[in-house]
Amino acid sequence: MLKEIIANQTRKLPPCLPDLVELADRAGVERNEKQDEILRSLSECYKKTQYPDIMDATSRGISAKIARDYLHQTEPIIQWLLSMT
Repeated sequence: MLKEIIANQTRKLPPCLPDLVELADRAGVERNEKQDEILRSLSECYKKTQYPDIMDATSRGISAKIARDYLHQTEPIIQWLLSMT
């Protein structure tokens, strides 16, 4: 969604960045520290799944509880970004 905001603003392809905080900065999206914390956390998960060579042994075994926690934290971020598109 951040890439969509950037594309709508610039009318160009958005950058290929795995860092959601950087994308939010480039999109000019104002956010609070809690939102930045969630975006940083999600960025780390994304990097580990997108770039398996940096995935360490502990991240391979993400439990169902941790996955649910990420999902729970992501829902308000999605709603927040949807309100901007």
